[in-house]
Amino acid sequence: MMVVMGNQPKEYTLPDDERVSNSKLTQAKLKEHLRIYSTTQERLHHNIKRLDLDVQQVVTTLGNIRECAKTLETMEGQFMLQFNL
Repeated sequence: MMVVMGNQPKEYTLPDDERVSNSKLTQAKLKEHLRIYSTTQERLHHNIKRLDLDVQQVVTTLGNIRECAKTLETMEGQFMLQFNL
């Protein structure tokens, strides 16, 4: 079959069996790579979200530790005053 594109005729042939086979193999590989990529992207998002929650928990824990340290300091000062230490 001849197809004219622009000024030059182009030959159009049907793909042979080897090209079809290679195309199917390439398509299967691409599908597998995209599946792995998508799964890995979801895992990364989940792990980042988990890390963010862990960071928030650490910040909360550090705040609690600071409050406890301040309370202990205050209590030590009161003990010293009340018991003349």
